[in-house]
Amino acid sequence: MSRSNVIHPILWFHAILLLTFGCSPRLSNADSDLIKKYEQKLGTTISKPAKSIALYRHIDEWWGTPYKLGNLSKKGVDCSGFTFITYKEVYGKEIPRKSMDQFAASSKIPKRKLKEGNLVFFNIEEKNKVSHVGIYLKNGKFVHASTSKGVRIDSLGSDYYKKSFKKGGKFSP
Repeated sequence: MSRSNVIHPILWFHAILLLTFGCSPRLSNADSDLIKKYEQKLGTTISKPAKSIALYRHIDEWWGTPYKLGNLSKKGVDCSGFTFITYKEVYGKEIPRKSMDQFAASSKIPKRKLKEGNLVFFNIEEKNKVSHVGIYLKNGKFVHASTSKGVRIDSLGSDYYKKSFKKGGKFSP
């Protein structure tokens, strides 16, 4: 075998580095810190942070926004307004404005198959009527506009949300 037909090991190493890291999106230090912050809140790792960063940036911008029925601003937002805005700004999808309409328009997903970005619906006020909606994140946690504490993350496993969970829902692309 001639020397010209042998690829030098250093060239192989650089080729592998380029293929491994050259094409994958890099997170800025601020985005890496943001992902770490939400991994702590969720109690799990975010396996595809480059895919999820827009959602967590959005949550961070709206964090603590007070609940205000019928509003769609950072001065106040209701639960379905928050999901409506999030889907529009993060996913580029137009979904219905009201929780009952979001419920009716989404396809049902069992709780055990929920994925980041799916909606979660609850019957809090009346037994057979959807009265609350949030967005599933990971590890049994979801983000929503709480009437008492504004935009925040809570657990589907808490007694309050466990007893009122109605369905998970998703919108087709």
